[in-house]
Formats: sequence, C-alpha cells, structure tokens
Amino acid sequence: MRTFNFLTICGLILITLTGLMNHLEAQSIRTDDQDIQPLDLKEGSRITFVGNSLFEQAQPYGIQEFMLLSAWPDKRLTFRNLGWSGDTAEGSARSYISTPPQPYDLLIQQILATAPDVVVIAYGGMEAYEGLNGLKKFEDNLIRLIDTIHSMEAQPVLVTPIPQIPIEKINVNVKERNDNLALYTQKIKEIAHKKDLLVADLFNNFQQIGQTAYTENGIHLNESGYYQAGKMLLSSLGHKDPVWNIDVNSKTNEINASGDLKITDPGINRKGLEFTVHDKHLPHPGHIKTQSGRTLVIQGLHKGVYTLLVDQQNIVSATAKAWANGVQITQGPAFDKARQIREKLIQINDLYFQAYRPLNRTYLVGMRLHEQEQNAYELEVNNLFINRLEDQIALLLNQDPNHYQLKRIK
Repeated sequence: MRTFNFLTICGLILITLTGLMNHLEAQSIRTDDQDIQPLDLKEGSRITFVGNSLFEQAQPYGIQEFMLLSAWPDKRLTFRNLGWSGDTAEGSARSYISTPPQPYDLLIQQILATAPDVVVIAYGGMEAYEGLNGLKKFEDNLIRLIDTIHSMEAQPVLVTPIPQIPIEKINVNVKERNDNLALYTQKIKEIAHKKDLLVADLFNNFQQIGQTAYTENGIHLNESGYYQAGKMLLSSLGHKDPVWNIDVNSKTNEINASGDLKITDPGINRKGLEFTVHDKHLPHPGHIKTQSGRTLVIQGLHKGVYTLLVDQQNIVSATAKAWANGVQITQGPAFDKARQIREKLIQINDLYFQAYRPLNRTYLVGMRLHEQEQNAYELEVNNLFINRLEDQIALLLNQDPNHYQLKRIK
C-alpha cells in the first residue's frame, strides 16, 4: 500500500469530498456546467481512439465503432484504434528499444499517421496510481496532447477512466484506488471545460451502475461493459442509443413509430398485417445481452398464435396477448447485417494493430531494420485489406427497406 504524507491525505480528502458533492448535484456524462454543441462530423470522418488498456482491450469487440456507425450511418465513418495497455498521456508505454523517437514523439507520429478528424483520448487510469502527487504532471501532459491534436486540425474528445470494482481475492485498497481515479476524473472534466471539449465521464456513470457484471476482473470491461461505455460515449457526443418501437392497433388501423422510423404500405386487419419499415439505424448485434432490442406492439388481434416474418424470414411467434404487450425483436435481416459489420470492424482493428504494432517491429522499423527492412512493405499491405473492408461496410450501411408481415398460424 502507498504511504502518503499529511498534506497529501488532506488534499485527497478535500478533493474527494468536492467530487462527491459534484456527483450528487448532477450525475451527467457530459461536463455539467457548460453548453457544448454536439459533435458535428463531416462525411468520411476518421475517428482515432488513443489511450491505455480501456481502448486496447476494446479491439476484439468492435462495439464502440459499431455504435458510432449506427449513430451516424450516413457519414461513412472510419476508425483507428491506438490503445496501448499501460500507456499515459506522455506515451510512456510506447517505447521502442532504440531512440529516437522518444515515446511522446512516437505517440504523435502514430496519431498523425491515422489522419484523424476526431481523436478520442482515454488517459488518467495509469497516472492515477501516483495520486495527488502526479496530478499536475498529468494535467500538463494531457493539455500538451490536446494542443498537439488541435494543431493537426483534429477535434479532441476526452474520456475519463472507469472505476475499479471490488472483487474477492485481490489485495488492493479499492477505496484508495477509486479516490485517486475520482481525482483524475475531476481534473479531466476541468480541462474539458477550459478547452470547450466534449467529455464522457465513464467513472461516475459506472459508479452508478457499478456491477461486476460489466468487468472481467473488476478492472477491465467485458462485452457488456463496452456496450455501456459506448452508450455513455454516444451520449457525451450528443447522441443517444437509438430507440426502435412500433405500435400497431389493428382495430383502428393506426401505426405509430419511434425515432427516425418511417412506415409505408400498411395493410392491417385483426387477423394479420403487413407494412414496410424504413430505418437508417442498424440494431446492435443480438448477442450483446444488454442490448435494448426492438419492440413491436400489436393490439387488437383475434385470439391465436401469430408469427412475424421480415423479408420472408421467420423471426418470432407469439400469442395475440403477447403481441399486445409487446414482443422483443432480436433477430432478422437487419441484425444479420449488423453482425457482418461488427465482424468487419473487428477485422480492421486486428489488421491495423498488426500494422502499427508488429511483433517484430525492432527488425522492421527499429534499431535492427537493416536486417529486415525489405519486409516492411508488408505492413502497408494490411492497409489494402482495411480499405477493402471499409468499402464493404459502406455498402452494408446502405439499408434497404424491410417488409414486415404478421400471419396467424394457430
């Protein structure tokens, strides 16, 4: 356990109490005391994620990328993930065996190479181990990084660390750890306020829902955790998780739909119905257990069992009573397309990781490149595959309308 002098302990107590008061006053994932316009993305924007293990361990899920694509389906967004476990805002984990470049210079080179329009920055988790003594250094390093990204004419977005969840058999003072994380979270939000930046406060939001079900080991997020973090990030950018609800009354022949849904070609009676759904957003892939799904309510049907078909694909069967209460739609053509896109996003993350962090980087781009420099071209080959996958994603995002039919089967 770390030892603290008297002034350090007093400082921690004061700042922790201040953070608690702010938390109770307004629990928001955006900076509470400012009015920032939602993120405005142009078509073809490149979003780069940079930070520590929070982003590196997100790569095998592809969730944050998918949720951003679903929020802006007409922008043809592309993504690069530069997460590096153990990293800090000065790039301390990105050290090659040889220098130059220095770690921070390498971090900037890697960001520049992605040609970003938006850089989502998630630091503070590692620096928080230094407690109050390391706070000023972290502030200086983060501001330097923000200013450098601004000089690239890219827009920084800040993300706070996540809290540590107490679990059994870990010899860690979790309260002390979270006190320090709260300290650094508050500093990140203060910097966001001064710089007029969007900020996603994962720390306080995960404190609210703080269940171990969202982490693998109390420290790193699992699939459900990254889904929750994705919703928090979307909200901080001015968007909410898209809601999909359709309410049909077969007695009055009325259809009400939520959000951006548009319904055409309705044909409704008390023994069945059909209509066409135009939706610019894709659902979150069905194997994410925490997904909100899509709810279809059909009131006024005669007693019996009815099956729903979407583009002639059997989706779900339920009684008239169940349809009147609302049935969750968790599969179908749109979900199939969403899974395909997410799989391609995961492939892109893997390919880019291999390109910018090859296992034999010392030989390809480091001090021994004179031995294997002729093979460095293979790193660029990955970009060809990435470009092809991005083109395929763009085609999948061009959604065709889906034809819904409800037929009585019993």
